[in-house]
Amino acid sequence: MVTTLRRDAFCQSLAVLVLIGGSFAAAGCTAQSDRSRIPVSGMVTVDGEPLDKGTIQFFPHGQTKGPLAGGRIEEGFYHLDADAGPAVGEHLVRIAGKRRTGRMIKVPPDQYAPEGSVVEEMVDIVPARYGENSDLVRDIAAPSTEINFELDSK
Repeated sequence: MVTTLRRDAFCQSLAVLVLIGGSFAAAGCTAQSDRSRIPVSGMVTVDGEPLDKGTIQFFPHGQTKGPLAGGRIEEGFYHLDADAGPAVGEHLVRIAGKRRTGRMIKVPPDQYAPEGSVVEEMVDIVPARYGENSDLVRDIAAPSTEINFELDSK
């Protein structure tokens, strides 16, 4: 009986140590990968005007290793904190976005819009050469980076 209790206590202690050790190892890995990300922000304009709404994505390119990073563009401005920013190195950048036309249009009724709802019309403004067919490559350098994009719709 005493031997069984000691063995059970030993197994429980071993399990706790394994869990604690695994937690420290995981924390160490997380901290290391977080250090490679940096904040990045800037302005995105199309034909000299700020992009009303859109998205920006940074894909590691060439020899760069790291996670995909991306965020929203609002009124031409984007900002990615260090926890969501790209890794240091070269990145392929993809931008998608819309611009307000100034026209109000009726939308079909659904769970979000009752019958007769109108919204401001928005149209795609960013050409595919900056989006799905992008060839924009930028080098991201530490400690933080401001990168502006002046796009041409023609």
